[in-house]
Amino acid sequence: TPGDRVGCYLSNTPSWVVASFAAWMNGAALAAAGTLLPAAEATALFTMAEVRAVVALDEAPWDGDVLRIDERGVGPAGAPPELRLPDAEDEAVAIFTSGTTGKPKGITHTHADLVASARRVAAGYARTSDYRPEPAPAHLAPGTHFNPFGHLAGYSRLAFRMWIGRPLVLVPRFTVAAAKALFE
Repeated sequence: TPGDRVGCYLSNTPSWVVASFAAWMNGAALAAAGTLLPAAEATALFTMAEVRAVVALDEAPWDGDVLRIDERGVGPAGAPPELRLPDAEDEAVAIFTSGTTGKPKGITHTHADLVASARRVAAGYARTSDYRPEPAPAHLAPGTHFNPFGHLAGYSRLAFRMWIGRPLVLVPRFTVAAAKALFE
């Protein structure tokens, strides 16, 4: 519900993107702690973020409510809630620091922050943050996404590709073999 935080314990699959949009369209924010984190660390981060529920494919490191979905983001059927577009200043995601200099901290980002990040990347390419090209021809390869959504780089890359209207291939985990296969 509006104002809640939802923990996200998923890998880099379309399910993470669907879970993000589902939370946002219901007025909630994400607490991003992907499956690359050990369960105990994810539980500590979800507790710190005071999440109401956790979205997961299978097992989730959470004793409370867990919404199980598949890799496409499809969950149990039910009556769809009344969806709304989030306001620019609504919290979108809490990303956690690594804790290398102390305990991890949750850094919150609004929807406006994600758009601003996309615009900054566009400005780097085109020297204007208003850069929004025509849709790419179908013969051009999509962008690849190796950054985990548990890091801000993951959300920034997704926001940028959405800002410029270009497709993106999600890679669950970077490996040399996966990169080579995609680039070939």
